[in-house]
Amino acid sequence: MGNGSTLHVGLDVHKESIAMAYAGEEGGAPVHVGAIGTRQCDIDALIRKLQSKSPNLLFVYALARRGSSTESRIIQ
Repeated sequence: MGNGSTLHVGLDVHKESIAMAYAGEEGGAPVHVGAIGTRQCDIDALIRKLQSKSPNLLFVYALARRGSSTESRIIQ
């Protein structure tokens, strides 16, 4: 993946875990990574891992309920 490309990251946020998959903008098949925890350190580790693939990340997520603490940590 080139440095100018964007990595599209899909998150399915639940109370106990976040399921994650990503795809490049080149139209390749999405890669299902699995679930991570919801702690800030889990989210930080995910972002570092993804930034090694591309510095440009675009997050899309689904929440069971708006206003959760996990939502605020992802947006920050």
